[in-house]
Amino acid sequence: MQTTLPSKWFRIFGPPGTGKTTRLLDEIDRLVLEGVPSTKIGFFAFTRKAANEAKGRAMRRFSLDPDDVSNFRTLHSFCFRHSGIGFDQLLTKENWRELSESVGFDLGWDQKDPDAVEDLATALPDKQSVINLITMARIKQITYREAYDQWDYAHLHSWDQVLFIALSYDKYREMTRTYDFTDMLIKFLENAPETCPSFHTVFIDEAQDLSPLQWKVVKAISEKSDRVIVAGDDDQAIFRWAGADVGTFLELPGMSETLSQSWRIPSQVHRLAEAVAAQISNRYPKRYLPKEDRGSILWIHGVESILSMLEDESWLILAQCGYMLEDTEKLLLAGGFFFETKHRKSVPDKVIMAVAAWRKLQADQEITGKEVRAVYNYLNAGADVRRGFKTAPGLEDDDNVTYDDLERDVGLLVEKDQPWFLALSKIPAEQRAYLRSIENRGEDFQGKARITLSTIHGAKGGEADNVILFTDQSHSSVLESQRDREGNNDLHRTFYVGITRTKNRLFLVTPRFEKQAYRLDHLI
Repeated sequence: MQTTLPSKWFRIFGPPGTGKTTRLLDEIDRLVLEGVPSTKIGFFAFTRKAANEAKGRAMRRFSLDPDDVSNFRTLHSFCFRHSGIGFDQLLTKENWRELSESVGFDLGWDQKDPDAVEDLATALPDKQSVINLITMARIKQITYREAYDQWDYAHLHSWDQVLFIALSYDKYREMTRTYDFTDMLIKFLENAPETCPSFHTVFIDEAQDLSPLQWKVVKAISEKSDRVIVAGDDDQAIFRWAGADVGTFLELPGMSETLSQSWRIPSQVHRLAEAVAAQISNRYPKRYLPKEDRGSILWIHGVESILSMLEDESWLILAQCGYMLEDTEKLLLAGGFFFETKHRKSVPDKVIMAVAAWRKLQADQEITGKEVRAVYNYLNAGADVRRGFKTAPGLEDDDNVTYDDLERDVGLLVEKDQPWFLALSKIPAEQRAYLRSIENRGEDFQGKARITLSTIHGAKGGEADNVILFTDQSHSSVLESQRDREGNNDLHRTFYVGITRTKNRLFLVTPRFEKQAYRLDHLI
């Protein structure tokens, strides 16, 4: 994407572990000390997680209130605020159902909340959906036909079907005056000259992951800003499949700075990461140094071979695709390890709340009405709680009560000295056994899990003491890397991100199928 941009732009290249967010906050600190109001500073991140992290750190560092950092958010969220679109105008499940019926296809996608989207990938519907193709065309700023010709799933729908659905979808939103996720950006661009606030300085984080449409948004914001600082790392541009345009980031004019010292990556892992990055064509050359620790790299045949090592420290278990982690998840469940995935903990939150609340009651501490209902959900009516009290009537969610209060006024019958696994007898037996095995390992399932299972894309920005990396590729990834140079670059960038999540040890899992392996053995 070619864009003419003013020289007020400044790039910061932040390779893994070099403290990019800290560097940006240092710059914000300088602006605040110079008297720039925090409301005149915009910080726009690619992910909600990154935006919230920057917002929280800024509030703590500068003693700011939430209103002072209201412009620390994702681009989509910012655009929605200034698009003129109301929540009641967003597409609903009923809209999707009605539209599916009218076109004769199950479109199979529900509208996303602009404040709930994690990244560009989670904003998109399923890759095989026609709505995905339509969305990709719009965010990449290409025609529907161009998108169809690039689509890996063109065999599922004829061009005539796709065109019919696309035109029907556009017409439906126009007639009903409803809007989807991409419309938020487009409406913002239409109204930006009048509605976009002016800024002293704008920060754009994770810029390598922005789509062509998002770059247009950034350009519109820049026209109302004195200075634009763009931060990212082209070697970590792993969302091209979701419409990201790393080329614009590389082609920005103005001065640049590279953060060269990694505080995360040990030297042995760093050498492997650099060897992988060297295979990427059209990359920005960087001086990038490891920390002093040597670290280690070890090949293993599977997670089961190092299960005893998972007893302490933090662990990231990564694979290119989620289905590659299914056997590992079963292994951890059977072994009584507490872990989390991108979407959930291995113990349901409602169970964790109930157990924690019961322990508070045993310790003569107060719990809230919300916690009472969590406890009562796992009690038997009549035996553990008096009939008529199962929903804790009369208690508001934020009311505070003790065990004695519940026994006297809210029908609680269970003796206080009962351990949670006997008191909360309606927790399914399999879950109770799993929770007790976690406790027997000395783990606390009420805190943050030490072990995380994730796709490489889902772990971007994360880190752990140890990383277990599956070196299998998906079939579609193999085809994509064989098809063109950019597909091969995507593959190198993906495994570069996976390798650089570790702070100490890297365990590489030998692939199941040699033909679908990402080859690293010759680089070590």
